[in-house]
Amino acid sequence: MQDIEVPDEVIKHILRKHRDIALILNIKDVNKLKHIIIDALSRPDEVYSDKYRVKYFLKRIDEEHWLNVVVQEDIVRKFRRKRWL
Repeated sequence: MQDIEVPDEVIKHILRKHRDIALILNIKDVNKLKHIIIDALSRPDEVYSDKYRVKYFLKRIDEEHWLNVVVQEDIVRKFRRKRWL
């Protein structure tokens, strides 16, 4: 993994606004989620990028779910709008 920043505000946003992800990952605290995101960045199953230079690091969680970590300018970001290839 290159030097990608994982801001605490993004982690807190995920835990607060996307509780389904926390349930699927069976996590309750900021540190565990941050560790999972760092793992997805360092060992992704797939990586894509778009014309805006945003990268999408995908990590398979189980047979049905993928974790999608959005990185723009070497910072993990909240996914603001739909930009699929």
